[in-house]
Amino acid sequence: PALFAAALIALLPVDGASASTPPTSDPGSPSTTPIDANAVAVDPTQGEAVESWTLAPASSAQEVGNRPNLSYTIAPGDTVSDAVTVYNLGNVPLVFRVYATDAFNNDDGTFALLAGDKPPVDVGTWLKVDQEAISVPPGMQTTIPFTITVPRDASPGDHVGAVLASSATLSNSGDGQTSLTVDRRTGTRLFVRVAGDLRTEFGITALETDYHHSVNSFGGSATVHFRVENRGNVRLSGTPLVEVGGPFGMLSKTIKMPKISELLPGEHADLSVEV
Repeated sequence: PALFAAALIALLPVDGASASTPPTSDPGSPSTTPIDANAVAVDPTQGEAVESWTLAPASSAQEVGNRPNLSYTIAPGDTVSDAVTVYNLGNVPLVFRVYATDAFNNDDGTFALLAGDKPPVDVGTWLKVDQEAISVPPGMQTTIPFTITVPRDASPGDHVGAVLASSATLSNSGDGQTSLTVDRRTGTRLFVRVAGDLRTEFGITALETDYHHSVNSFGGSATVHFRVENRGNVRLSGTPLVEVGGPFGMLSKTIKMPKISELLPGEHADLSVEV
């Protein structure tokens, strides 16, 4: 039977980047201090090695521990200074590589980061840490200063990545003969909005519908496939609505799909839904 499908999406810009408040103390060189026992619990396990850590934006007098990410609005050519803190929550010393990388969306629209061995080409190259390799004793924390310098020719809009603390370890591959190096990473997201002309635009392409027949003439189903593209230069979220019906809109039905929480500029999400 004749069948039509339409896909709509409600456009909503993600909260824009804003100027973060950097730590008020002079960052200087990375310094190691005890973890505040009231803020972070260190596992007291004795005799068993516990490797656990986290990285977060450094605290400031105005925003003590309340920064969920690193977020800035910066003009092309300008530089900002800030810091992150690495917490060793385990009971053994750990060596970390602290670095920045770029973000992207997987085909299904989920947030993802470049692999550790893949060099960044965007915001991950703008951030420089004072010391990339650090060792943190158990139950201690280290604050690492960094600077972000936006190139003069940087395009306006949102540039997204992350600052990560990586600790590599050897793991048995399972065949009893070889070992694999596992890159364990945790960190905080990095949002840099370059000042200039901001554009919000979603696009829907590659709309296809597959009809699945049923013995009951009114009991068939349809699978709708489509691609949502972020054609603007800021992060966007939205809720796709898919409508399927027969000729002249007969027996039409509308499906509200799960929200796309964060589609980065230039990225896309390939979605499908069965009606």
